[in-house]
Amino acid sequence: MSNDRKSGGCQCGALRFETTAPFDEAYICHCRMCQKSVGGPFAVYVKLPRSAFRWTRGQPAEWASSTLGFRQFCGTCGTPVGYRYRVGADAANQYLTGGGFDDFQSIVPTVQFASESRLHWMDHVNELSERDLGDDVPGSFFATLTSYQHPDRDVADWSPPTRSPSHG
Repeated sequence: MSNDRKSGGCQCGALRFETTAPFDEAYICHCRMCQKSVGGPFAVYVKLPRSAFRWTRGQPAEWASSTLGFRQFCGTCGTPVGYRYRVGADAANQYLTGGGFDDFQSIVPTVQFASESRLHWMDHVNELSERDLGDDVPGSFFATLTSYQHPDRDVADWSPPTRSPSHG
């Protein structure tokens, strides 16, 4: 693959992808369907031609969220990973969630869609006070933490995730 290779995947690592496509169209969508699909105030998507994209580990589970297309997610950990249209010109593209890319910092949206559904408080996010995670959590907490999250890179020694221990 070219030097423009970009990779990513789900939270547990059961799904991995790569692309050589430039990030020509990264966008934010505020529609209610996207809000619900990612469990947040908006979704960030990158539009890629299918011809420059492939799943390198696993295949996403899909749910038909409308007559237009399918929401894609990891069947193991539930991470939203993308969207694909059923028909039309956009069916030739793959839409991936920006947060699924290993280098999320490289995803720079250039447009917002469905701004009529943008949550009113989004206009004031930069005015909120800020705290680093370490400000509220003692260092001893991190010493006891075991993360099951896949690292933000491809790894040769990956093994399928097992069920997380139950808590509580």
